[in-house]
Amino acid sequence: MSLQPYDTLLTFHDEYRAASAQDYEGAVSGVWDLLLNYYFNQKDGFVHRTQDKVEGGYVDMSSYQWAVRPNQPRRVRTPFLVTQCKRTARENDAGTWAEGLDQLDRYMRYMVSQHPWPHPQYGIIAVGRYAEFYKWDAAVSAPALYTSRYDILGDSAAVHEHLMEIRAERLAGR
Repeated sequence: MSLQPYDTLLTFHDEYRAASAQDYEGAVSGVWDLLLNYYFNQKDGFVHRTQDKVEGGYVDMSSYQWAVRPNQPRRVRTPFLVTQCKRTARENDAGTWAEGLDQLDRYMRYMVSQHPWPHPQYGIIAVGRYAEFYKWDAAVSAPALYTSRYDILGDSAAVHEHLMEIRAERLAGR
């Protein structure tokens, strides 16, 4: 099933405009909660948990898919995406992006260690109106940046494509 790009959604524009520089991470999380639930919805077995406690801290948003796994009597909650959100006022702060990457590294490392079935693992660092996409690189045991930094409104076509790629991968059972 093909989804319309998120920039066609009135609610996206409302949330995007509502996130001001004075807001904390919650406003950015609101935008990403909307996006993640749009692309990865409960109808397809997806669930997003906020403030999941893991070794080393609390993940802003952990995304899972309930999936059938070999030799399992029932569906298994399978982690596939970690999203870390930072406030809009810090968009141009290199330290904030570095902190996001450090958190992403810790949380993705934990996510990979807790799940026995190898499958692609992703991460997003969202700082205000910008986002970077990462994929877990098992060869070096670290998240690897696989896109440039995107303005989620100005580069919405590219962000849509990346989210659709991850979605297609998950729906195909990879």
